[in-house]
Amino acid sequence: MVLTLTTSGLATVLVAAPTLTVLYFLSLVVYRLYLSPLAKFPGPKLAAVTSWYQKYFDLIAKQHGGQFPLEIKRMHEKYGPIVRIAPDELHIDDPEYWQEVYCNNSAARPIDKQAKLQDRFGLPDAIFSTPGAELHRSRRQAMAGFFSRQRLRETQGRVNTLVDRVSHRVSKEYAGCNRVLDIGDMFSSLAVDIVTELCFRRCTNCTEAPEFKAPLVNTVINNIWLSHWNAHFRFIIAWIELLPDIFIITLAPLIKPILDLKASIAQQVGEILSGMDKSSIGTKDFRGSDHDTIFDEMLASKLPPSELSSDRLTQEAIALTTAGVETVKATITFAIFHTLNNPSIGARLKAELTEAIPDPTIIPPWVDLEKLPYLTAVINESLRLSYGTTQRSPRINRLHAMEYGKWVIPAGTAVGMDSYHMHTNADVFPDPFVFRPERWLDNPKGPNGRQPLTNYLTSFGAGSRICVAMHLAYMEVFVGLAVIFRRHDLHLFETDLSDVEFALDMVAPMPRRDSRGVRVTHSHRRLEPPPPKNQATDPTTMAKPTVCVFCGASPGKSPAHLAAARDLARYFHEHGISLVYGGGTTGLMGELARTLVSLSGPSAVEGIIPAPLMEQEQRAAETVMAVYEGREIAVPDEAIYGATTVVADMHS
Repeated sequence: MVLTLTTSGLATVLVAAPTLTVLYFLSLVVYRLYLSPLAKFPGPKLAAVTSWYQKYFDLIAKQHGGQFPLEIKRMHEKYGPIVRIAPDELHIDDPEYWQEVYCNNSAARPIDKQAKLQDRFGLPDAIFSTPGAELHRSRRQAMAGFFSRQRLRETQGRVNTLVDRVSHRVSKEYAGCNRVLDIGDMFSSLAVDIVTELCFRRCTNCTEAPEFKAPLVNTVINNIWLSHWNAHFRFIIAWIELLPDIFIITLAPLIKPILDLKASIAQQVGEILSGMDKSSIGTKDFRGSDHDTIFDEMLASKLPPSELSSDRLTQEAIALTTAGVETVKATITFAIFHTLNNPSIGARLKAELTEAIPDPTIIPPWVDLEKLPYLTAVINESLRLSYGTTQRSPRINRLHAMEYGKWVIPAGTAVGMDSYHMHTNADVFPDPFVFRPERWLDNPKGPNGRQPLTNYLTSFGAGSRICVAMHLAYMEVFVGLAVIFRRHDLHLFETDLSDVEFALDMVAPMPRRDSRGVRVTHSHRRLEPPPPKNQATDPTTMAKPTVCVFCGASPGKSPAHLAAARDLARYFHEHGISLVYGGGTTGLMGELARTLVSLSGPSAVEGIIPAPLMEQEQRAAETVMAVYEGREIAVPDEAIYGATTVVADMHS
């Protein structure tokens, strides 16, 4: 009897389990299609029902996957500017809405990222993987000061040394001998060397590898190709990582070098931490010394001990080593391809560089290179068409609903946009797939006639989560391109547009899978400095005007006062004027600084403020931590308010 009941019960379970499973999935389908808060939004029904719709385009479509951004574009063409692309995610294709989605975070409006993307690169505790707004803010504050424009200006000499080393190799090994040089390999290696030298004081010397083919760089690229598998099936990758090496090499050979890289960086982090003189960290004499690293910056911050564990610091080190490689490489290779492929662009760029750099052996300061209009235009256009990343990075307004036209987007909804859609919008960029640097000359405006065109250049993100190392990337690109075109005479070798144009989304935009990259040969030529020019009248050497504005820390009693501050910022932007002001973030001075930074960028603004005022000011805006005379103080985030210089008193 007992046996009969047991058998009967087992049979019931075997029948009930599949039935309940089917009922669960049917109820989930009904909920997602008809009852979910997102059910009213247009889009493919299959995308609303299951995330496997995205997985198919990410992993399988057209053999190699990487097709979801193109599928999203087709969705917008069919359904309109707002579509539901997944059960829990909306996507918007409207350039004017970018600043609403990618806005600044605050206590009253915390902006999160999707937690399910935290393991995309196997670095869940790195700053760019951090979902929660509050934790991200504290992590960013601990690092942002290290990557400020002011700090980077102090380190350009070390960047120049590495660029000079690469330039010398190109001249010695490639000039006049028809030897083929892979531009992507060279600048990927240079990007890794610069990051490891500046951040860790331990240069990896990838640029010394034969033909610039460094194993570490190959490992970084392999990790890019695994990005979608990490995002969708991280648990499988985690299981594989637990296996003995012999099985990993057999089952997943691409993963083994990545694990070796992580182990190597973890060992280096341990050596750096054990060798640090912690008594000197944060002192005024330490910053900029030969021992100053990103870890010193973080250890001198107010992060709790749990945030300063060896494992988390290792994750940040891996992120810094790998994250910027593809963006810098793609921007430079894109610029080199189109400059060499279009003789008129190449001639104009070389003429500007020859005039601005009479002696090609001298690398000008990065801030001077930024003043060259055509070089800047070429870089902006290269950033536009290399995208930075083609992968959307959805934001979640945790507490408040968002409005888009007639649509009300519920609080807590993931809303994404991406640079691919932004940079190929024909209303903002006519003939969007044509490489045309001239579109960036003479302070161009967007389609509304008010916002500068640079506001629609979104390669580094925006708002509180804008790329923390953005200024470093700009310095690498400006210095790298200026040197390569001023000193070297390159020619494309068996390379066409398909070797650079976007074909596959692997978080980073990648060309066709069988591309051999941008390859060049080098003619032998002797560079002669041009005749001296009149420094007093030449517009390329005249200093950019700077105006010091004294204004209040309160908004005044009339809205007209704030409006006047914004109007002044617009006038400065339109006439190429830089601002020096009192360094505050509130009232008229804060409005003036914020507006000018949003129009002209952080390099156009410098605040100078006495330390006592800095310590007393209560800030509602984003701040980062900086060290002043051996103690840590909060200063305004450079991405929002421009550079800040803290002085001892009003007379310093």
